[in-house]
Amino acid sequence: MYTMKRPMKWLVAVMILTLILAGCGSGNSAPQGQASNASAKPESGNANAAKETAPAPVTLKFNNNNKRLTDEQFKLMIADPVKKKYPYITVEMTKRDFKDIQNIPVEGSNMDLTNFWDGEMSGFLVYDLLTDLRPYIKKTNFDLNRYQENMIEPSMGGKGEIYGVPYSYNADVLFYNKDLLDKFGVSYPKDGLTWDDMVDYGKKIYRVDNGTTYYGFNYDSEYRLFTPLSLGVVNEAQKKAIVNTDQWAKVTNMMLALVDAQGGKRQDKFNPEFLEKRVAAMGVNVTQGLMKAVAAEKQGLNWDVAQAPSWKERPNTFGFADIHEMGILKTSKHPDDAMKVIEVFLSDENQKLFASKYAMLSPMKGNQFTDVYAKEIPELQNKRLSSIFKSHPAKFPEFGLGQTFDASRAILRNHIFDVLDHKTDTNTALSRRFALCQARFASNRFRTTCSGGRGSQSRLVPLHSFP
Repeated sequence: MYTMKRPMKWLVAVMILTLILAGCGSGNSAPQGQASNASAKPESGNANAAKETAPAPVTLKFNNNNKRLTDEQFKLMIADPVKKKYPYITVEMTKRDFKDIQNIPVEGSNMDLTNFWDGEMSGFLVYDLLTDLRPYIKKTNFDLNRYQENMIEPSMGGKGEIYGVPYSYNADVLFYNKDLLDKFGVSYPKDGLTWDDMVDYGKKIYRVDNGTTYYGFNYDSEYRLFTPLSLGVVNEAQKKAIVNTDQWAKVTNMMLALVDAQGGKRQDKFNPEFLEKRVAAMGVNVTQGLMKAVAAEKQGLNWDVAQAPSWKERPNTFGFADIHEMGILKTSKHPDDAMKVIEVFLSDENQKLFASKYAMLSPMKGNQFTDVYAKEIPELQNKRLSSIFKSHPAKFPEFGLGQTFDASRAILRNHIFDVLDHKTDTNTALSRRFALCQARFASNRFRTTCSGGRGSQSRLVPLHSFP
C-alpha cells in the first residue's frame, strides 16, 4: 500500500502544479488579448476616420498664358511635385493667349490658375478675373518676406490687394558685340556705366563703313530710361497726368542725345539691330534675351554682357522688374487647393531649378538662387553673368501704374518721337502730353489696352482705379 500512495501523491502534485501554471498562463494571456484588441480598435477607428476626412480628388486647370512655361517646365515644377505632395490634386494645363482673356468667364468657368506678366495685370482686372490673394496668403502663412525689395508692389492694387505672386523676373542687362568693338578699336564696356557713357559710346562707334551704317548703342525703348527713375505717366487716383516734370524733360533730352550721337536715327529695336543685322555694337535688353543671344551665337554673333547703364543719381538701378506672376482666377471653385499649387511652384527647390536649368531670375532673396544661375546651360558658362546681379530694380511709383498706363504711355511715346525726330522741342512735347492726357481724364474715358502694351487688343472702358 505504501508503494501505491507515493506515486499517487506525486501525481496529485503534478496535477495541481499543472493547474496552477495553466491558471497563470490564462491570467497573463487574457489581458494581452484584451490589450491587443483594445489597440486594434482605435487603429481601425483611425483608418475609418482617415477615410472619411481624406480630400476628394480635385482637378485644377492652369492657364499657361501666352505659353510662358514650356511643357517640360510645367511637368517638372507644377504637375509632378504637386501630385507628389498632394496626391488628390491633379493640375492640367491649358494655353490661352492674353488677348482672349475676356472669354475666360464664359468658356473657362472651371479655370483655376493663370500666370501673367505684371504689365498684363490691368487687363485681367478690367474683366474682374483675379482673386485677391491676401486671405489665402494669411491662411497658409505664405511668407512674402522671402521676396527681394520691389518685387511684390507691381502685383498690388490701389487698396493693398495682392493679385499675383512673382515666380520669376527679367532684369535689364547690357549686351555687346565683341567683334564690332574690336573692329573699331573700342574697349569692352565695364560695369557701372551711366547713360552719359552710352552717349559717348554712340559717338565713338557711329560711322558708315563699306556702305553699312554702324551704331554704338541701342536703347531698346523709352521704358529703359524712365523706369529707373520710378516715373509714372498718370496718377489715376487724382485723375492727373504727371508728364510735364523736370524728370521727364531729363529723360526726353537724354534720349535725344543718344539719337543725335548716332546720326539722328532712333535706336529702339534691339532685335534686329543687335541680334540679327549686327549693326549695333551694344544694346540694352532684358535677361530673357540671353537665350536669344545664345541662338544668335550659333549664327556667328560673338557677344557678352555687362551691367545695365544707370542714372548718375540712381547708381546700380535698372527699371521696374519685369515680373512673371501666378494668380488665382475668380472662376476657380477650389481657391484653397489652387493656393497649394502656388506654394509648391514657388518652393526653394523649384526656384533653384528655374534659375539653374532655364536661366530665369528668382525674385527671392538669397545667394542660393544667384549662385546657381544658368549653371546647367553650357553656352552661358563663359559669360559675365555676375554683372546682372550688381543692379537692383527701381521702386514702383507710390500710386502704381494703373489701368490707363498702356494708353498714356502710347501718348507719351508719340510725343517723344516728335522730339527725337526734331519736329518739336522738349517743353512743347511735355505740354502736349499733359494736355492730351488731361483731356482723356476730363472725358472720363481712356483707351485701356488689354495686351500689356505689346499687342493690338484694346477697348474703351470707363476710367477707374483698381477695384
